[in-house]
This record gives sequence, structure tokens and C-alpha cells, in this order.
Amino acid sequence: MTSVSGALDPSDRRRFWVGCALAAHLGLLLLVLYVSRLDLQWSLLPGDHGRELYCFYLTGRGCAPYVDYQWTYGWLMPYVYGGLLRLCGENLLVIRAAFLAILLVAGACAFGAIRRAHGPFAAHVGAFLVFLWGTPPHSFNHAALALMVTAGTWALLAALETERLSAANLAAAYLPALVGGWAKWSSGIAWIAIATLLLGLRLLLAPPPETSRRRAFLSVGGAAAAALLLVTASYAWFFLQVPAERLRTSFEGMTGRQWAEDRSLVAEMLLLPRHLLAPVLSGIADAESAGDLLGLPATEVTMLAKRWGVVTSLRTPGVMLPFALLVLGGVGAAWLLRRAGTARPWDPAARRLLYAWLLSLLLSHEYLLRGSTYSLTYLTLLPLLLLGVGLLGEWTARWAPERRARLGRIALVAWLLVSTGWSAHQIRASLDRPRGARMTSPRSGGVWVSSPWMREHYDALTACVTRLTGPGEPVAVLPYDSLVNFLADRPSPFYYTSVLYGFSWSEAAEERMIRDLDERRVRCVVLTNAVATPAHSVGFFGYTHLPRLARHLTEHSRVVATIGFSSWQMYQMGHESGKQSLVYWRKDVPVPPELEAKPEGAGS
Repeated sequence: MTSVSGALDPSDRRRFWVGCALAAHLGLLLLVLYVSRLDLQWSLLPGDHGRELYCFYLTGRGCAPYVDYQWTYGWLMPYVYGGLLRLCGENLLVIRAAFLAILLVAGACAFGAIRRAHGPFAAHVGAFLVFLWGTPPHSFNHAALALMVTAGTWALLAALETERLSAANLAAAYLPALVGGWAKWSSGIAWIAIATLLLGLRLLLAPPPETSRRRAFLSVGGAAAAALLLVTASYAWFFLQVPAERLRTSFEGMTGRQWAEDRSLVAEMLLLPRHLLAPVLSGIADAESAGDLLGLPATEVTMLAKRWGVVTSLRTPGVMLPFALLVLGGVGAAWLLRRAGTARPWDPAARRLLYAWLLSLLLSHEYLLRGSTYSLTYLTLLPLLLLGVGLLGEWTARWAPERRARLGRIALVAWLLVSTGWSAHQIRASLDRPRGARMTSPRSGGVWVSSPWMREHYDALTACVTRLTGPGEPVAVLPYDSLVNFLADRPSPFYYTSVLYGFSWSEAAEERMIRDLDERRVRCVVLTNAVATPAHSVGFFGYTHLPRLARHLTEHSRVVATIGFSSWQMYQMGHESGKQSLVYWRKDVPVPPELEAKPEGAGS
């Protein structure tokens, strides 16, 4: 409350300064986490991070996504990261710094969103958790989607809770859809649909004063149409330059192809009885017999036998998130129905819980429709926090009102101690990090990775490729280890950055790749043991797909170096269990002197 003179009263002044102190403390903690994680690329996946790094590197050198190389997402982030690589140096540390900077902004937006709904303490907790765990696990590109959700939620809450829906509110609510849509087309479209649905629901529950409902609905529809036009029209410049076959192959991995291990929520629940029976039957019979009885692959029966119980029988921790969402949503729905029966129109607290629940459900669309757990964490963490905090606040207000202030003070002190201690631990861990897993390739930026064997493998492979080839010379790395092209500063001769099973590879595309090898006189080809991954995932290169390309490789090249394990182990080891790469050299080109004395397949 304010006095007649406009000054804050003592209690409001105290809350204001407490909020400022918590915001400053949060900023310091996020800065600490930023510094401690700057050189920590815990998982450096060759097929996800590596492909993106190579595409960013190409964009920084003047290439265009879709037109000059295969790219499965939106066009925005290659230009953002590519421009930074050109300005600040071509190494992984630049990407890490930009990636974390985007997540810092996302954390600040998460603070603003939760602060608006539930106060500075809840905002401190939520923003800290969003930065800590709301990180896209396998993609630098998807940091933009985390920003879309946090900034969009903040703007949506402002639009949903204002008395009069203005043009500025509408613009702020739909602007994040442009960032998300230009980073990933389907995510931007999904956000436009979510914002339109929630704003329409808000107009139904509490129409703005002095504005006709019809006019308000037309304003929302116009804003949605404008956002949709801006998102989709921006791709036309690229797509008109790309042959239909290349364009289809670029986007097929995101639209037409579905991993065999992905199942929808309904399919998962139908399989639950078999998941529970698998450990029992595997103890009585062998895995193949149990699999025949249950209609499951023997490998899945073996996996389920190691993880007993309803919760652990679900394959990944991310799968549990929708179940938590449904439980919280069910509790929230029951409370909302009870509140709706006694208060009309709905009060702001009830509407806020309804919005958070719907936002959580709608942002889970990829899991609910396709069974994909890939984006659950960074898309649904913030709305789930809003929902959980709202339900907790309602519980304490209803059942423990006399203890609410005391419980809040205790929780605040405990959280400050825990968050500060955790951040200090992160700094200490970064200082004590083993140097054995720090990459030494010049373009790695000296980042630290989780597996020493990965560091050893890619450092050795990069050194081998740069020793055998000259600057700017094309090197083909199959089936999808474009990370080597980035680290070695060697472009690929192919338009395609991933040669995976499941795409509609035509004879023309395969012949085009063979011509690229011959016309560009590619001397060096690297084949990694990712070809050994089971056929339902990326496939057996040369067996399940592209057999002519594989045959051309073996007929016209020979192995001159082996990086990694001493034997190829093609069918015994998948790409996540270990690394081996075979370096092929064109038969009609003299072998480099340093390799002449080595027999084929010798370790390097």
C-alpha cells in the first residue's frame, strides 16, 4: 500500500528491499553457475552437438542452412552461433558461452514470470532450477526454445492478468513464438496455438471491461495470424532455393521418422502390465522366451529385469514428468472445480492455477502425441513450477494459515543456504576437475567432457585427419560424426550432415554422394562404429541403407589407420559404449609416408 504522498508503507518497503536482495543474490548464484559450467560440455554427442557445431561453423563461413547443408531445425540459431564463431573465434568455448548466456536470460525471464504470480522467494527458487535443470540436453539450438517458454510465460501471465488486453500485451505474448518458430518451426506454431487458446479462455472467464468480447477475440486472432505469417513466411527464401528431395531429407528426421523406442502416453500405460511381468518371467525363463510370451524384444526384457517396479519400469526419468503433471493437474482440477462452485467469476488465484495446468499439458504435446521425452524438461519445468507453487500456496493458506509466515521464513533461510552451498560446490568442483578429460584439439576450446575415452578418441582422430589432409580439403565422416569436421577444420564433401537409417534415401541421393566423393577427389574418409548401432535406431550403414555408397567406399579405398579399440567390433558394440574409427584412404592416391610402414588396421 502507498500513503497519500505516494511513499511505500514500512511493510511494503521491507518486501521491496527483500525482493531486491533476493534478485541480487540470484544474479550472483547464476553468475557462479555460469562460470563453473563454461568449460564443461558434459555430453558431447557426435550426432547432435557435433552436427550442430559443424553447421554453425559452415554458416559463419557464408553457407546458408537448407541451401548449402542439411539442417533439421529452424534457420535462426545457425546465424546467431555462426556469427559469434566468426567474430570471436571458431571453437567450442564460444558456443558454450553463448549457449549459457541464452539460458541466463531464460532464467531471468523465469524469475519475472514466477515473481509476478507468487513473489520473489518462489521466483528465486524457480529461476535457479530453470537454469540448473531446464537445459536442452542434446542441442545447442534448443536454448532458444527454453527462452521462448520462459519469456512467453512471463508475457502470457501479464496478458492473462491485466484488466484490459492491449496491443502491447498481445505483441509481448506472441513475440516469443517468433524466436521459437525461427529456431524450430513446430515449436513456434505450438506456442502460437497455446497462446491463442489461453488468451481465448481468459476472454471467456473474465472479458475485459469497456471492450466487446467479439472485438477482443478478433484482436487475439489477428495477433495469432500475424505471428503465424511471420514464422512461416521467413522460411520461403530458403526453401525456394532447395530441391524438394533435399528439403524432405532435412526435415524428415523431425517429422516423418519416429524412434522405435518412443511411445505415446497411452501406449506406455497399455504396456505397463507387460513391464511388470517381464522381471518375473525373466527369472523363470530366458529373455527370448519371456519376450515371446510378452511380445517384447529380448533386449527390452533384459533391461526391464534390471529395473523392478512401476516407476522404474518406465524407461527414462523424463517419462515420469507427465505422470507428475497429471497428478498435480488432477489435484488442481479438483480444487478448481470446488472453487468454481463457490465463486463466479473465478478469482485470480483459481485462474492462475488453471492457466499453469493447461500450459503444462499443452507444452507436453510432443510426449503425449509421439512419446518423445526429448523436450519435456526444458519445456514443462517452468509451468510445472508455477503449478506446484500455486497449489502449495493454496494449501498453506487453507490448512496452515497461522503457520504460513513462519514456514515461509524457515524455507527461505534453508533455501538460501542450500543454493549458496550448491553454487560454492560447483565452483570448487570446476577448480578440482580432472585434467585427463580436457580436450586438446585447438577448436575444442579446451572444454572438459565426461568421458576420458571420448576425449582421447576425438583428439587422436582430429590429429590424424589434420595430419593426413591439407587446410580446406574435404573429408567425409560417416555415418554422422560431423564433430570431426568441426574439430579438424575440414569441410564435408556431402550436402548431408547425417547419413541415418529411416530417411527416404533415393538412388539419386546416393549417386549424388558417390559423385561428390569422385568429383572432389576425396582422399580421406572416416567411418566410425556408429554403423554398429541397432537397425531400429540409426541403422547399419551399408546394410539397412545406402549399400552402394558403402560398396563404393570399400572398393575404392583401404583402411590406413584405426583410432580407438584394437578391433572393429562392428556388431558387438554400439556407438554409446565406446568409440572406434577407421580411416580410409583412396587407393589411386599414394599413401602418406608416415602411414606406408603401417599395416592396414594398425592403431595410431
